[in-house]
Amino acid sequence: MTQTPLLTQDEIDVYIDSLLTGDVIFGKPVFLDQDYTTTPISFSTLSNQEHISTCSPSERCPDRCLVHRGIKHCKFPGCNRGRQSGGLCLKHGGGQRCIMTGCSNAVQSKLLCKRHGGGQRCCMDGCNKSSQGHGFCRNHGGGQRCAQPNCTRGTQRGGFCGLHGEKSLCKVVGCGRVERCSSLCRYHLENAPIEVPSTLVDMEVFSF
Repeated sequence: MTQTPLLTQDEIDVYIDSLLTGDVIFGKPVFLDQDYTTTPISFSTLSNQEHISTCSPSERCPDRCLVHRGIKHCKFPGCNRGRQSGGLCLKHGGGQRCIMTGCSNAVQSKLLCKRHGGGQRCCMDGCNKSSQGHGFCRNHGGGQRCAQPNCTRGTQRGGFCGLHGEKSLCKVVGCGRVERCSSLCRYHLENAPIEVPSTLVDMEVFSF
């Protein structure tokens, strides 16, 4: 009979931290494909009383908070997200990458990033856009709404939609469209060549 390999304490901490911080891989953690020994797990050296006396009530984990679990953080300067493979969080290049040729975005599900069909989709019939909140894409009510009274558009920046917020134009010479992200309009975002950044380059996951 083959004994199922156990995860180490560090590996469990990393995955739990990714769930708490929002850096979630929907599906099997990438480290489950690796080989592990059957070393018993010791979760914490703190008793419950020690923990209660030293932690604030705002901690998310009542018996083992982020501080006392000794989470290993991303190696990227100033980032406190939990590590994935390679010592980096998902945002900075750790963990699995999308299998689409030339795409370096983080996997959400089915080995794909949000841009290429991974992650939760909009619940509206016939819509295949990425869910932004409550199961719906921005067009169908998901995500944060504009702070302008009586406006139901999705926010773009500063709590306002593109109509009511501060506007800036696409950086492409001759393009008069409103900038959406990274100084590009939606058209030039979707049609720009995809560059594969190094593991220490700050990456953003775009969803449409």
